[in-house]
Amino acid sequence: MANATIERLTEKHTSPPAIGTLPIGAAKRVLKGVLVGIDANGFVGEAGSTGIVKILGMASATIDNRLGAAGDIMVDIQYGTFSWNNDTGSGAVKLGDIGKLCYAADNQTVSMVGTLVAGIVVDVNEKFVRVWSGPFVLNPPSS
Repeated sequence: MANATIERLTEKHTSPPAIGTLPIGAAKRVLKGVLVGIDANGFVGEAGSTGIVKILGMASATIDNRLGAAGDIMVDIQYGTFSWNNDTGSGAVKLGDIGKLCYAADNQTVSMVGTLVAGIVVDVNEKFVRVWSGPFVLNPPSS
């Protein structure tokens, strides 16, 4: 898969999801319904963009700060269980991966290979991978 370039209707599996409000990074745009995280300074950006070190969840709305400085605009991030596209090939998430950490391949796809933890695999079907994400899902220590 590749990064979404338009808003995404992402299926939620928690009711209601918890929400955090954080500042968006400088010169960044975040699309509604995509995987988002924070950089080392705590500013929000889309998964797959430069500098993101931790995935937090799903963007609640499209926020455009491409002309602004870091922190000029806040973005709501939903924490919970969401459906993402499954990677293809060797990174594909399988039923046996339920309960394991999965990784962000881009802003709408998860994989079993990578370095940026997207969350914990909750379910896998023929269309999507359901992943539980939030600030409480720990990234493994880097080697």
